[in-house]
Order: sequence, then structure tokens, then C-alpha cells
Amino acid sequence: MFHAAGWTFPWANVFSFASQITLRKVNNTQIWNHLLHSDVTHYCAAPTVQIGIINDPHAKKLPQPITTIVGK
Repeated sequence: MFHAAGWTFPWANVFSFASQITLRKVNNTQIWNHLLHSDVTHYCAAPTVQIGIINDPHAKKLPQPITTIVGK
């Protein structure tokens, strides 16, 4: 939440009545599970997290478009 809170992404979700998934720690297996099975439409991640997600062995083309916010 440290980086995400700075971008106000979690608060925008609350105010728009959107559902959100917040993980305690970066776990690429959990992230891919949610991207593939939880109807995720948007996600927000630091560049280092993004690199881990796309290089994970579970990485594959998603069945739906997902909007990504990557901070710097």
C-alpha cells in the first residue's frame, strides 16, 4: 500500500465503489491467479513488481484486457 497509497489508486476504488484485491506482499503466483480468475479489470504496481509479473513462469496472454497503472 505504500506506493499505491501515494498514487491514490486504492482510494479511487473506494470512492467509485469498485472491488479491489490488496495483497500483504508481492506474490507473483497469487497475482497471476487473480489476473486469470478474479475478473480483474485494473491493477496498479511499481515498476519492479511489473517486471516480476511479466517474467513469472505463470505469465501468459490474458483472456481479457486489463488496464495497468505503473508508477515511477
